[in-house]
Amino acid sequence: MQPHLRSLSNEVLHRVAANLECSEVFALAGSCRNLYTRLQPSIVAANIKCHNSNLLGFAAVHNDRDLAESLLEHGANVNAFYQGKTPVMRALEYSSYEVLQLLLASSALDINLQNRAQESALWYAITYGTCAVLRSLLQVPNLKIDLPHRRGRTALHLAVWWGKTELAHLLLSSGSDPFFVDDCGKSPRAWAWRIGRPSMKWIFVSGRDGWPSLSFYRPAAGCQRGDHNELPLHQAVAHGSAEAIKLLRAQKNPALEAHDQNGDTPLHLAIRCRRLEAMEALLDHPQVNINCRDRDGNTPLWLSTFLSHDDTTKRILAAQGIDVNFVGGRGQTQSVSTSLHHVVARRDTVALRWLLEMPDIDLNLGVAGISPFSAAAANDLADPPLCRAAENGHPEAVRLLVRQGESLAVNQSTIGAQDTALCIAAQAGDSEMVRILLRHPRIDPNQENRWLQDPLMLAVKGKHMVVVDVLQQDRRLRHRSLLRSLESAEEGLIREILQSRVDDLKHRFRAKTAAPAKWKFAEIIDCHRVIASASDFCAVLLLLPIYELSWTKFSDPDSQQNETPS
Repeated sequence: MQPHLRSLSNEVLHRVAANLECSEVFALAGSCRNLYTRLQPSIVAANIKCHNSNLLGFAAVHNDRDLAESLLEHGANVNAFYQGKTPVMRALEYSSYEVLQLLLASSALDINLQNRAQESALWYAITYGTCAVLRSLLQVPNLKIDLPHRRGRTALHLAVWWGKTELAHLLLSSGSDPFFVDDCGKSPRAWAWRIGRPSMKWIFVSGRDGWPSLSFYRPAAGCQRGDHNELPLHQAVAHGSAEAIKLLRAQKNPALEAHDQNGDTPLHLAIRCRRLEAMEALLDHPQVNINCRDRDGNTPLWLSTFLSHDDTTKRILAAQGIDVNFVGGRGQTQSVSTSLHHVVARRDTVALRWLLEMPDIDLNLGVAGISPFSAAAANDLADPPLCRAAENGHPEAVRLLVRQGESLAVNQSTIGAQDTALCIAAQAGDSEMVRILLRHPRIDPNQENRWLQDPLMLAVKGKHMVVVDVLQQDRRLRHRSLLRSLESAEEGLIREILQSRVDDLKHRFRAKTAAPAKWKFAEIIDCHRVIASASDFCAVLLLLPIYELSWTKFSDPDSQQNETPS
């Protein structure tokens, strides 16, 4: 029967398969490799019809974009549950970014679906995703950002609980309610203060419009909240009156660095409120200090990049004497960082390009978390900007940093796991970022983290076949790294890729060591004739060592085996 089926055209073969049961289609496809390849559309249609499109979940797990496209073209259910998870949930869990983008673009997607555990795609994005993944999810229409999950908690509750500061900041900037109360009567803001992470507290300090939240408004002694009578320059900045600022700065003591009840100088207040005209009027004063500090010890540039105000950042960078490498965030509700740390964590690269154009920028400055009680740790290095950009999945930021060349310490690692940027990208399965990092001339693909895992081993354990293929082609990769990764590989295709590379290296090594094994006898005879015909005694002395070496290599066949290959 099979020879007759092989001779059929694809159109006739699909018509035959359309009249069969699903189990019969699978049995027919499994009987022959030729039929299995030709019956792929029928297999997809049978899976959609009889198995609730569970192949879409398989494609999400293995990041198989071609299979996912074929299933969606045949009308697969993008919202189908399989073992309690939708395809989008599986793509988020296994970091399958290509399939995830394909699923999010489907018009039939219901992004707010929840399983029996009351978990949604947004819940999985907070648990397993990065800022880039969460941004993609937030762009889906009809997404309920404050969708109640288990125990009435929103995604912002989960981000605060797990200490994911950047994800929480992204949720707040997208309109998530910080006062949404769960079943226990706690809001995300209340959880942030109960857990006590300074960096998380700082997110809830600034309101959406840039003004300080009323809950954290600290009035000075003898001043009522909102009272600026003692600080007229602050009052003029708050109202955005450039004319009033020009009149006040003409006074003898304009109090350009005075702190208001919230700890801001006039320049800090102008940045926080995005008063560009007021900011221009302040910067035109000859005595203004562009690196002045607020009560928390932060400069205007640090605050502007922290709040992602590009307009004020551009104006400050144009000023003379700006300190672009200032380490700020040592207040009670902040985390220690630099302006470069802020901009590499963002999706766009506008402010990053501006900072990289500054001649004094330090690309390798990393700072560790410092508490008010451990000021002695102020010089500890950790988490450089390149690692921060890799953790957030920003290939454009990584590309801009790699283009800086030798000035970038590309092999710096994080303070915790001691992962390099290449380790982070390989573990996340980001093949594009791995290619970008390998373009740097000083990158070391063999550098291990705290647990003695190099990038190739991390990619093998994560079953990221594309990343493994990219790494094994790099000539700087050591043979030891290939063997270790080959021993730990479980996926068949990954083992084939590594085994092929190992066999190729063995073949090259044998060819290199076997090439100069013996000297030809004709060369020895020629050397002997030259010595015999040499009339000059000095010439004989010069050629004699060559003759002896030639004869030794020819007469002793084991001499090559005893040599240690270089």
